[in-house]
Amino acid sequence: MRANFWLELCVDMIYEYVPLGYEAYSEDKQLRIKFQQIENHAVLVSELFRASILSKEEQERVAELLTNIAFGSQAIARFNTALSLLKDALAIIKEVHGNEHLFVSASYNNIAVLYNNQGDYEKALDWNKKAIASGEKTRDAEHPKMASIYGNMAQTYFALGDYPEALVWDEKALAIREQALGLEHPDTALAYNNIGHLYHAQGNFDDALTMYKKALSIFEKAFGEMHLLTATTYSNLADVCKDQADYVNALAYYVKAIEVKESILGEYHPTTAISYNNIAGVYYKQNNFDEAFKWFDKDLKVSEKVFGIDHIETSSAYNNIALILVAQKDYAKALKYSKKALAIREKALGNSHPLVASTHTNMATVYLDQGDYLTALEHNMNALKINESLLGREHPDTAMNYSNIAYIYQCEADFAQALAWNYRALTAREKKLGIKHPDTGATYNNIACAYYSMRKFPEACDYFCRAVIVLGVNNSTDPTKLSTTVKSLFECYLLCGGEGNRFGQWLAERDMAYPSWCTDCCKEGVGYE
Repeated sequence: MRANFWLELCVDMIYEYVPLGYEAYSEDKQLRIKFQQIENHAVLVSELFRASILSKEEQERVAELLTNIAFGSQAIARFNTALSLLKDALAIIKEVHGNEHLFVSASYNNIAVLYNNQGDYEKALDWNKKAIASGEKTRDAEHPKMASIYGNMAQTYFALGDYPEALVWDEKALAIREQALGLEHPDTALAYNNIGHLYHAQGNFDDALTMYKKALSIFEKAFGEMHLLTATTYSNLADVCKDQADYVNALAYYVKAIEVKESILGEYHPTTAISYNNIAGVYYKQNNFDEAFKWFDKDLKVSEKVFGIDHIETSSAYNNIALILVAQKDYAKALKYSKKALAIREKALGNSHPLVASTHTNMATVYLDQGDYLTALEHNMNALKINESLLGREHPDTAMNYSNIAYIYQCEADFAQALAWNYRALTAREKKLGIKHPDTGATYNNIACAYYSMRKFPEACDYFCRAVIVLGVNNSTDPTKLSTTVKSLFECYLLCGGEGNRFGQWLAERDMAYPSWCTDCCKEGVGYE
C-alpha cells in the first residue's frame, strides 16, 4: 500500500488518542504509557513522511502534529524524543517555506524553549538567535509573533540572571506590540506584565508596580474587573507588595483576585486554589502559621474534591501543608504529609521524575531540621540521582542538589566533603547561570564558609570577596544576608593580617563598594547561604 495511506492512518490514530491535551499525560501513569505509544506513532509519521507525496497543507498538518506531540514529550520529561520530533517538524517547515519564513522562526523558537526548559541556556540562546535571524530577514519582522520570539529570548537571559539583556529583548517585544497592536491591546498589557516580572526579580519594586499597573489599566478597560487576566494582574501586584513587606496591600490584591476567580470559576477550581496558596504565603511570611495553615487547607480541600486524594495537584497541597508543619516544628505530621506527596508522585509518575526529585528534596529538609543528617542525605542523594539522569549535571536543579548535600556535610563538620560538593555546584552554576548570577554568588559564599571552617583564611577571604562582588550588585539580594557576608569577609581580612581602619580602602582596591549600611563590620560569625 502507498506510504501516503499509512501516513494518513498514523496521523488519524494520533488525533484519536490525544483528546485530553498533552498536559493530562504528565499527571497520570497510565496516560503516560499511552502517550509513549503515541510518540512511537509520531516517529513512524516522520519516517513515512519522507516516502510520501503530500500537498503543502498536508505537510503543514504533519509538522503541526509532530510539534504538538513534542510538547507532550516535554511534559513527561522525554526531552530527547521531543527534540527529535521538533527537528523533524523544522525540516518539514523548511521544505515547505524555505529558510527565511516566520513559521521557520517559530520552529527554531520551539527548540529554544525546549533547551530553556532543560536548563541548557547556552543552546537555548543559539536557537533563539536562529529564530530571530530567520524572522528578521522576512517581511514579517514586525509581526506580533516576532514579539513572542523576542520574549522567549528575554526569558533565557532572565534564567541566566542577565537582567539588563533580558530587559532589552522584553522592550523589543513591547515596541512591536505597541506599534502593531496599539497601547490599549491586551497583548501589549502582557508585555508590560513581562517587564514587570523582570523588574520584580531585580528588586526594582517601584518599577515593577508601575508596569503591573499599566497592564491592569488595560485589562480593566478591555475586560472589566471581573476577568481572569485582571485577576492575574491583581496577583502580580500582590506579589510585589508581599516582597516589600506591605502585607496589607498584598492581602487586599490577593482578595480581589480571589473574588474574581470565585465569581467566574467557583470556589472549587484549581486556579482559585492558587490564590488560596498566595494568601497562605503572606501569612507564612508574617509567621502567622495558624492562618497560613487555614488557607493551605482550603487549597487542599479544593484539590481533594476536584482531583481526588491520589492526584498530582493534591500532592502539591500536601507539600504545602508539610511546609507549615515544619515551621511549627511538628515534624511527625510534616513527614506524614510529605510521604503522602511522595507516594502519589511515585505512583503517578514513576520513581524517576523531576516532581519526585523535588519531593525528596523537601523531605530532606524535614529530616535536616531535626538533625537527622543521614536520612536527609539519603533523600538528597535520591533527588540528585533523578536530576542527574533526566536533566544532566549542569542543570540548575542538579546544582541545587549539590549545594544541599554540601550543606549537610557542613553541618556534620565534614568540611572537605562540603567543599567538594560546593565546587560541583559552582561548576554547574558558573557554566549555566554565569558568574554574576545570585545563585553563583551564594555558592561563592558557601565555599568561603567551608574554607573558613578549615581555617584556610586566605582562600575564605578570596571567596567571600567574590560573593560580595556578585551579591552586592544584585538588587534582589537580602540586605541582611549581604551584611553577614561582608562581616564574614571583614573577619577573614583581620585574620589574614589586615588593619581594621583600612578595610574600606582594601575593598575599593578590589573594585568593591563599601556598603553604607554596613559601616560597623565586626565579628559576628560566618553565615552559610
